[in-house]
Amino acid sequence: MPFDYSYAITTNTDSLNERFDYSIEKNPDVFRIVAIGDSFTYGQYVNTEDNYPERLEDMLNDNSLCKASMTFEVINLGVGGYDIEYAVHRFKVRGQKYNPDLVLWLVKNDDFFGPAELVRPKKKQYKKEISDDKVLLAEFYNKGNFYPWAGRAVQDVMAELGEERMLVYNRKALERINGYYKRRLVFITFFGWLNGSDLSILQDFIRNRGDTHIYDELSSNYDRFVDGHPTGKGYAQIAGQIFDYLTKNGFVPCV
Repeated sequence: MPFDYSYAITTNTDSLNERFDYSIEKNPDVFRIVAIGDSFTYGQYVNTEDNYPERLEDMLNDNSLCKASMTFEVINLGVGGYDIEYAVHRFKVRGQKYNPDLVLWLVKNDDFFGPAELVRPKKKQYKKEISDDKVLLAEFYNKGNFYPWAGRAVQDVMAELGEERMLVYNRKALERINGYYKRRLVFITFFGWLNGSDLSILQDFIRNRGDTHIYDELSSNYDRFVDGHPTGKGYAQIAGQIFDYLTKNGFVPCV
């Protein structure tokens, strides 16, 4: 590996990267948010208390920031490497039982590089091949490419499926969330990270669903590790931007 990070993950009784357990039955004075997505939601390389859902939960429950009579819960369903379809399935299996008032879905351009069940085995194969060649691996790292096996796997799958089939796959994957959740949904992404067909698919879904929104101005000027993942400070910056967006637009009962 090109880096060596020390961090501690706390796993709750529902196998989530969480400090706390959350009851299935939601009290009337609880406003519950479920966060889905990939490693940027999970909190790659940082302590559990430093991932963005945990930081956001603390901000919402801080009376000096959010004067409300509610208790806020932000439940982290993120998993590293998950694409759109896998994130939906994760919500089906782990999230819908919590009956959230709001779902936050942080998406990035690489979340549209599916299907994950085709990409993941290729990544595993190429990772072994590239990692065995120390000279080649060093060349990739020196160029700032810390996951070269991922790019190669995605290229293979895109060549196999073709652009049109990839578009259909991602469109259908997005629509599956409606089978498990019909309330308010907010997509979150970094400014300029989505474009072309991926952005078009997302915008079409938002227009057709109702009570679905996008915050696509998340700043990419966050404190980061060498491979681009946020540090603990970076997650705090991201959580702060999301907090401002949610409160200013009335998406949470915070007055």
